[in-house]
Amino acid sequence: MIDKRTIFEIYRLKNQGFSGRRISRELGIARTIVAKYLQNPVKTTTVRKKHSKLDDFSALIDQLIKDNPAATAKFLQHALRRRGFTGKTGIYSDYLRKRRPQVLSNNCREINLYMIKGDLYRCMIKGISYLDVLRSSFWNNPNMERSMLSEEERQAVIRNGRQGDYKTWRYAVAVDMSGLGFGIRRISKILDISRGTIRRAIKAYTEQGLSGIPRKKPNPNSAQERSELKRKRVIEILHQKPRSFRINRSNWSQPSIAAAYKEMYGEPISTSTIGDLIRKSGYSIRKARRVLTSPDPDYVEKVELLLAKLHSLKSDEVFFFIDEIGPMQVKKYGGRTYVKKGEIKSIPQIQNSKGTIISSAALSATTNQLTWLFAKSKDTSSMMDLIEILFDQYQEKTRLFITWDAASWHSSRNLVDWLDKFNNKTKETGKSPLIEFIPLPNRSQFLNVIEAVFSGMKRAVIHHSNYQSEDEMKAAISRHFQDRNDYFKANPRRAGKKIWEIDFFQDYDNLRSGNYREW
Repeated sequence: MIDKRTIFEIYRLKNQGFSGRRISRELGIARTIVAKYLQNPVKTTTVRKKHSKLDDFSALIDQLIKDNPAATAKFLQHALRRRGFTGKTGIYSDYLRKRRPQVLSNNCREINLYMIKGDLYRCMIKGISYLDVLRSSFWNNPNMERSMLSEEERQAVIRNGRQGDYKTWRYAVAVDMSGLGFGIRRISKILDISRGTIRRAIKAYTEQGLSGIPRKKPNPNSAQERSELKRKRVIEILHQKPRSFRINRSNWSQPSIAAAYKEMYGEPISTSTIGDLIRKSGYSIRKARRVLTSPDPDYVEKVELLLAKLHSLKSDEVFFFIDEIGPMQVKKYGGRTYVKKGEIKSIPQIQNSKGTIISSAALSATTNQLTWLFAKSKDTSSMMDLIEILFDQYQEKTRLFITWDAASWHSSRNLVDWLDKFNNKTKETGKSPLIEFIPLPNRSQFLNVIEAVFSGMKRAVIHHSNYQSEDEMKAAISRHFQDRNDYFKANPRRAGKKIWEIDFFQDYDNLRSGNYREW
């Protein structure tokens, strides 16, 4: 068995006039194999097809691939989960790898029309030959050696693309592709030209030659058209990698764009012109945003459990978001503040710590009230203390739901055993409430609403502070939390924003990447 590249080489050498014996010698394969693939270039194997669980959904998957050619395994997984299929990601990846080429290709060839379209349009913009793209895509077409356009006419068409006459280029290439054996329907899909227009262009070329094909009328006096042409060229360069132009950079700068522009189109352009054209196109320099991601395999199930509990709370049940902050050193902190023009505030890089503070807190999702305590360390015992405080505060409730991140002390064996004993004792004494844990997925701090509360506290009383003792910092933190509780008692509101909108959580891909900030 030989690969597709070797089959391609057999036909390339055959088209150059090599005999079967010489092809065999050049490629190091038997003459019988050369003769076999010259007779039938399609690789034939007798592989027994293995039934896949996804075969029952083949019609739906084919439609999803047609609607979204770049569909991923995760995309299919989310679509089929709603229809009751609960397979792992691997089965989707394997099925998609085998099925996508069959759906997107003609006669089961691995040809993606979207890729051909992109390659052809790059040839048009760069002003280079497009024939290699067509040959590499349909190399086993018996009509490939036939052509309607002569080599001289083809060079004229390439010059039209280089000069920005894209209309003439597309019509002429459509005529050439027709002569090379491409069907009218396929040409229409690749070049985005209607089938009627293609037929008229072919008829015009047959009667009048290349001059009969509709062309763009040049207007050398139009500065607006020249500027628009430059803008399109600059944006085309911007969408490619600098290494494509032998420029040793990972991102573009205005001088590097100017160098690439001169190399491609043979005319200089100033950096100020490039800056203006990029701004007119709506582009600007932005720093990439680092987002949180969750690798938890049970991510969707945990989020659905969290939302189900949160949105089905009864009047005698309370839902808490719990987390810790710290350790925070008692020292002088920097931060944003008002200063006079020219004045610069500074803090020493190396300081002697006056103490360390760790705080654990629980935020009620329905009342927005905060319960907190100060601990010596982040461990299981501090969590037990906080749960006991919540138990005493909410004696009139029947159940307390607690959610927190996947820190080790949140799921320790000691804590789980302690909670089981605590709930058993509560049932025996007939007291309320019972405690239930709802863990968050791994590395999904963006789902924990209390993170925003801690962030606001740090901006208010930690940033730009210079407390002299642990007690002073603790008093400031407690005062901030108490003022916050008083405010939400006077102005009742649930904790968080988007977390109460059920439809907001349907896009799990966006949620997983942490692209949502307002909770």
